Amino acid sequence: STQPVIDKGCFDALKPEDSSKMLLEACRLLAPGGVFLCVSNNEALVRSRARKLPGWHQAAGTPVPIPDLDDEIFLHCYICLGES
Repeated sequence: STQPVIDKGCFDALKPEDSSKMLLEACRLLAPGGVFLCVSNNEALVRSRARKLPGWHQAAGTPVPIPDLDDEIFLHCYICLGES
């Protein structure tokens, strides 16, 4: 088991059919009280996968725009908490 875990980029590189498996496995490995944060710029993929899985929810205050880089890029953050 582990805590905390942050993913930025791995999720986006997976095939869509493998992304749900990755999110479920990440939650399974969390220590009690651990946090897994999945950061993605692929809103449609992360939202369509994470919102359908137990334990995942959108992080407060997200999506977050990336100023000065591109006014159309947003980071979408979803969180899974390890069971206590």
